[in-house]
Amino acid sequence: MEKENSFNNSVNYNDKIVLLVLLFIPCLLVTRGLDNDTWFLLNSGRYVMNNGIPHIEPFSIHENMEFVMQQWMTDVIFWNIYDRLGEIGLYITIIVCYSIIIFLMYKLTMRASSKNFFVSYAITMLCNILVYTYMVARPTIFTLVIVMIELNVLEKFVIDGNRKVLLILPFLSIMMINLHAALWPILFILILPYIVDSLRIKVGIFSNEAYNTKYLLLAVAAMFFSAFINPYGIDAMTYLLRSTGYPYMKKIIELQPPYINDVAGALIYTYIAIILAIYIFYKKGTSKIRYFLLSIGTIYMVLTSIRNITYFAVCTLFPLSYYLRDFTLIVKMKSKNSNKYLRMLLISVILVLLIVFNNINEINRKEKPGYLELNNTIDYILEKEDVHNMILYTGFNDGSLVQFRGIKSYIDPRAEVYFKSHNKKEDIFNEYFDLVCGKIYYKEVLDKYNFTHLILKKGELLDIYLMKDENYEIIYENDSYDLFKKVS
Repeated sequence: MEKENSFNNSVNYNDKIVLLVLLFIPCLLVTRGLDNDTWFLLNSGRYVMNNGIPHIEPFSIHENMEFVMQQWMTDVIFWNIYDRLGEIGLYITIIVCYSIIIFLMYKLTMRASSKNFFVSYAITMLCNILVYTYMVARPTIFTLVIVMIELNVLEKFVIDGNRKVLLILPFLSIMMINLHAALWPILFILILPYIVDSLRIKVGIFSNEAYNTKYLLLAVAAMFFSAFINPYGIDAMTYLLRSTGYPYMKKIIELQPPYINDVAGALIYTYIAIILAIYIFYKKGTSKIRYFLLSIGTIYMVLTSIRNITYFAVCTLFPLSYYLRDFTLIVKMKSKNSNKYLRMLLISVILVLLIVFNNINEINRKEKPGYLELNNTIDYILEKEDVHNMILYTGFNDGSLVQFRGIKSYIDPRAEVYFKSHNKKEDIFNEYFDLVCGKIYYKEVLDKYNFTHLILKKGELLDIYLMKDENYEIIYENDSYDLFKKVS
């Protein structure tokens, strides 16, 4: 005789362990590992270990620029790992952080859903796919761990009434201001919905918790003052505020809004559609104001900048676990066949995961040749040219690897370093994009710095200009880059 069981009741302990292990398979599929930002992080970490924490920018051709190494602790961690274990060490670091993030997401959804395993598992797996897109050797991997701990702390405080757990928050603030100062304010942004939620408000399906705000506000105050424990003081804490008002920032791909024809953009819009569909068509659920605010806020964040995809993944998906906490998947099956159905489910999930992650990895693999050819260009410079008397121009994305190899350059992906609001000297960032966009005459910039060498991507505007400029000649080229030298 057939009987109806819920998915939760159908999953025995051994099957549940297998399913949970499956959650962490994507963590082992990380292949992107290093990107152009990683090189300036490693370069900075090496500098701190050899010279201490800098306050004047040491890697570019520009002199006496004020400088805040806003992720100095991340740099030191990455460099020490890379110095001892090489790239494999960084991959292991990413895998460990990624696994912690997924574990904390599962714990968060289990708490919010009142331990509804099916809902928690499904939402964590959905989160897994989005988070994967930004699992690379950047401060983000540490930032997201801190954010996940913060959300777990806040939920434990609200749901369990455990006030002592808030003592963790000031330590998270200290870690964030030193690991990734630019994102330090997000700790407070994520607390705001919980403060609003403590007020006596009810809007439709969204009700509040009406808990005591006093302890939460005390924790916020402690978080703020504890953040002064950093090498740059208030300059680190206001780093984000001094990084706004630069329209050219939208030229940086990860700061652009998501586009539907991009893999990450397609995922974002698909997830937004799924989330809206659940709230519209599943009528039995209720939610909290804090969840509504977290969802709306992070949807807005990701629609303005694709870089916020990880915060969108966490803060729009985990609230669903509360909304769907009473949802039960009813399956009709004979108990002796339950394992067969679960194995079929496992195989299906594995196949979907492999397809998704393979597609993302294929895009990442296409980036590799350009990196190798830039390295070859640098090899030529180090072997053939007088590096000590060189004034080198590089593009925005290429400068970090050049600097890591020991050559000072015009600019690199540390965008804020080249803002006048940070360096107190001049807006080199704007100057660079005016140059590459053709808004200023190229010789004005070349003559200003008297560049002796320029590494240019084939086909870019400046490359085309110099092809016709008799004052410069190509001394090395490959499929991706031209190396120009000024004719004496």
